[in-house]
Amino acid sequence: MRCHTVEFPAKPERVRDARDWVRALLHPGTPASVVGDALLAVSEVATNAVRHSTGPRFRLDAGVSPTSLYVECCDGGGPTAPRIPEVGPDDENGRGLRLVAAVCTMTGFLPSRPGVFFFLDWSRGAPDRAPHLTL
Repeated sequence: MRCHTVEFPAKPERVRDARDWVRALLHPGTPASVVGDALLAVSEVATNAVRHSTGPRFRLDAGVSPTSLYVECCDGGGPTAPRIPEVGPDDENGRGLRLVAAVCTMTGFLPSRPGVFFFLDWSRGAPDRAPHLTL
């Protein structure tokens, strides 16, 4: 697995740069559905870093192989610990981490610093949708 790191200013317009960075890391044979899942996941975690962190930057650490992607999104932390809120059918926010968990093989909070991680594994074909929520 090859490892990569990048930092971005915690500004909304940099979420697109985070998606582009992850897209460029993926191997040419990565299934289109996996590319879509990876871009959705990184968009959600980067957006959360921009919206909820008190720090001026966020960092993405990625490990990439021909059949897997592991990403950590670290930020400056916020006034509260990350959580998955209860949301109603008309709520406009609060679904991002649920989406990440739904499209990734594994997700969770980083134990030693502010941030989250996600993992996609397509070594046996289409990635398993996380039946459990580890966030």
